[in-house]
Order: sequence, then structure tokens, then C-alpha cells
Amino acid sequence: MVRYDKTIVLVMLGIVVLPLLLAGCLDTGEEVEHVLIISVEGEGTTLPEEGKHTYEDGAVVDITANPDEGWYFAGWTGDHIGAEEVITMTMDDDKVLTANFAEKEIGSPLPPTDPEPKDRSAGVGDDYDWTVELSVLVEHETGDSMDVEFYSVDQLIGTDTDVESGTRASVTWSGLGPAGKFSWYAVAIHGEERARSETWRFLTWGELEEPMVTTHEADDISETSATLHGTLDCMSTTFEVHVYFRWRKVGEDTWKETTKQSMEHEGGFQYRLTDLVPGTDYEFKATIVYGMPGEVMDFATS
Repeated sequence: MVRYDKTIVLVMLGIVVLPLLLAGCLDTGEEVEHVLIISVEGEGTTLPEEGKHTYEDGAVVDITANPDEGWYFAGWTGDHIGAEEVITMTMDDDKVLTANFAEKEIGSPLPPTDPEPKDRSAGVGDDYDWTVELSVLVEHETGDSMDVEFYSVDQLIGTDTDVESGTRASVTWSGLGPAGKFSWYAVAIHGEERARSETWRFLTWGELEEPMVTTHEADDISETSATLHGTLDCMSTTFEVHVYFRWRKVGEDTWKETTKQSMEHEGGFQYRLTDLVPGTDYEFKATIVYGMPGEVMDFATS
């Protein structure tokens, strides 16, 4: 029988077992753990939250970045590079990760454009329902959504909320009535920023009244000049009229005409006649294009 010296046996076991232990081939009973360190740059949070976290070897971890209001997620740096808000990491080693957030550009809404109905549209609505849909195109410098308010003078007509940049906002304006002249505008709102449009006008459908003028006495009369006066009493349902005077020497057949004046509101108008003949009787009348003229009046140069 072969006998072995105990010392020799122990040495041989040590030679075989020790390298195996050092190589991790034997189960020592201890779990391997790894550390994940998450940090945040800017305004936002992560899940798991910012800080130090310990996981078993091989654990799969989902990590989410959540930007605060007014900020956006700019990307991950560290042991993962990318812009996805949600990532998955396998914990096979210690890892360091940073969630980077950047502040959004604030920007401003632009004044609303492209109105419907178009400016100075006529015959809007019908004789059964004078309800008009108002709409405008709205845009924001950084593409954000906005609220849009519609006004008539300073009276709020209605509001369209959360309108996307590059689309149309609209409201319905009811109870307008026939043959009416209406003005409106829109205001785009984003936070504290407001942008107002131009003022637009339209005419509703209905029977039109004939515009009218009144002739008034001439004054500031000299040997060779006089000032003629008239009043635009009714514009009817139109946005602009042209008024002028017709005049002549008393007894002549042909009327002469002064330069036409454009008027957008009812009220007075006048014209200074010059190069008149001294000691002569003249007659004149206020006149309106496509309307009813005033009565004839007269004056005499000195």
C-alpha cells in the first residue's frame, strides 16, 4: 500500500485549491454588488432619484429622466450616452450616470394673421342667421401652443385654447343682425406674452341704405375765394365713401367739381375755392359718389 505524508497532501491541496479561489471558481457564499451613482444637471428629476444606489451583479435597471416645467431633457452622459428619456442598464460593474436638463427658449407668440372673413368683406352671413365664424392663423417663435382671444372693440367675443403653432384658431360670433358693420381683432397669449393682430372689418348681408350728405353755408368769403362746407350724414354699410362739391356761377349750365375726399367716418368736410371772380354769384352742393347729394346753396364774392 502506498502511503502519503500528510504534509505533502496538504501542500498539494493548497496548490490546487488556492488558484481556484482566487479565480472565483468556487462559491464563497458572498453576493457581488455594484454601485450606480446618478447625478442631475439642470432642473429635473430621475427615477431612481439622484444619488447612490446598490444592485446585485447582473441586475437590470430602468432609469427615467423627467424635466421640470420650462426645461427639456438634453441627454445622458457618463456610462451611457444618449437622448432617450428612459434607458435600461445592466449592472455588471459600478456605473456613473448624469441626467442633463436644459432650459427651454421662452419665445413669444406672433400677431395673428390671415383673418376669415377677410378684411372689408361684404355680404357676410345671410338673411336667416347672422352668425359668423371668425378664424386666424397663429404662430409662436418656438412652436409652443397658445390661447387666442377674439375681441370686438374691447368686448371679448370668445377664446380658443391650446392652439398649436401654425394652425388656425376660431370662435363663433352670434347675433350680429343684418346690414351691419363690424370690427374685430385677435390676441395670441402664451404665459405673460401677448400679441395683438390688426383690426379687421366686415359687413353682414342686408338691404343697404343710400349714403347721404348735407350742404352747409359757405364762409370765409372774399373777392376771389370761399370755403364750402358739407356733412357726411350716412355712410350706409360701407367702409369708405368719396365726397366732393359741385359748383358754378349762377346761371351757368355746367357744374365744376372739386377734388374728391375719402372718408371712413361720418362727419364734416370742406373745400377752399380760389381764383373766383369778384362781385359774382355762385352756387354749390355737397356731393357723394354713389349717394344722394345735398341741396344747392349759394354765395356771392365781395
